[in-house]
Amino acid sequence: MATRETDLHDPIKGWLEAQGCAVRSEVKGIDMVGLYENELLVAIEMKLKLNLEVINQAVERQGIADLVYIAVAHDFKAVETKRFKMTLLTLKRLNLGLLLVNLRAEPPIVSLLVKPEAFDFEKSRKLKKNRKELVIQEFKKRSGDFNKAGSTKAKLMTAYREQCLLVAYLMHARGFAKSKEFEPYGVPSKVVGNILGRDFNGWFQRLSKGEYCISETGIKALEENAAVLAFLLKERGINDGRGLAE
Repeated sequence: MATRETDLHDPIKGWLEAQGCAVRSEVKGIDMVGLYENELLVAIEMKLKLNLEVINQAVERQGIADLVYIAVAHDFKAVETKRFKMTLLTLKRLNLGLLLVNLRAEPPIVSLLVKPEAFDFEKSRKLKKNRKELVIQEFKKRSGDFNKAGSTKAKLMTAYREQCLLVAYLMHARGFAKSKEFEPYGVPSKVVGNILGRDFNGWFQRLSKGEYCISETGIKALEENAAVLAFLLKERGINDGRGLAE
């Protein structure tokens, strides 16, 4: 028999009563209400799956209740996904609790996954300070805005990819083969060594120790990114009349 939302009722009611709450269901549009010591009002919104609809309902209940929980059936596959984990962070930031009901167990088991407590935004910012710095660094290193927001399949033009394009151009147009030759053009030899050594894009070929040349894939990348490359060259004042085909 298909699982129904009402299957969550008994396990959730039992969980609330175990917390010392008196329980009533369907009170003024709220799925389940618990009252603790005649003072603390607890609201629970139930759905078989965690979705935006039930989150919106729970947020609305925060204007009435002291503590608000969302209760959903335990989906063992969903809880392992990145999307679910990101939703947990959203619930924490909204101060919403989350209960999972394992209906496979006999009797069903209720697990408290997220507590409805105040979110420490300052602590969160401190923990992610390094990530913030990385975003700022990447922003500043990029020469322009060459990507389309919302792209999922297109190759993104990152600061690293910009440097790779510049190295590929100088190698192809000027015949540079060693890391130190690129320094006058604003690409430190250490960076060039990293680009050539790792060659994530397959744009280069090793000739001998410390010497490289551009690959056919690299030449194709110069052609595909001609507009970006033209911007990079102009920005750096690199214009000696040599074309990409030379």
